[in-house]
Amino acid sequence: MTSKKLTMNTNDQINREVDKTLASLDHVHKAVTDPFFYSRLEARLNHIKDQATRPFSWKIAATVALAVTINTFVWFNIWKESAYTGEVASLDSFAEEYNLELMDIYD
Repeated sequence: MTSKKLTMNTNDQINREVDKTLASLDHVHKAVTDPFFYSRLEARLNHIKDQATRPFSWKIAATVALAVTINTFVWFNIWKESAYTGEVASLDSFAEEYNLELMDIYD
């Protein structure tokens, strides 16, 4: 029975505290602002949003330009290397076909 009494006592205390808190909210007044406060706030937020999106597009353009430059450089080097390899292969096949020996400078 003591636990029931303790529970009821605790519930009563909780209810009193809730009522006291709600009663203190009766004395709170509504905040009053300047009539143009919300329009100025909205303009400021839009300005911040516009500034945040501009550098992002610049970063994308710079990244694409860098990727194109790197790809062009790599492609040119691969093409140059394959052309050189083709020349050596055709020279070797020519020498082999006519039973010629290729002379090295260091021989």
